[in-house]
Amino acid sequence: MTRTKGPKEYKTTGEVPQDLVFGLLLWNIMYDGLLKVPLPTEVKLVAYADDAAVAIVVKHLDEINLALDKAFERINQWMDTVNLQLAKHKTEAVLITSRKKAETIKLQV
Repeated sequence: MTRTKGPKEYKTTGEVPQDLVFGLLLWNIMYDGLLKVPLPTEVKLVAYADDAAVAIVVKHLDEINLALDKAFERINQWMDTVNLQLAKHKTEAVLITSRKKAETIKLQV
């Protein structure tokens, strides 16, 4: 990743180790913008330590895809502006329901 500051240009490489307090501070500064991304009312963004989760609370399964599409469009726009990419291999979906009949849904991120 290349960063520019004034007329100078320099390259950054590597990561901040997760166990450093400074790493948590950098995470808080960086992801503050993510937590401020405007999302649909049924979508909540939850952050803990160095992870973020998208929680969608709807009554009907067909509403999940619409909410997810809108949320990820806005989140991806933010990620593009800060030169980040979603770690697809770390991305999971969990369906929590109180319904007695098992239902399935196909989600695409």
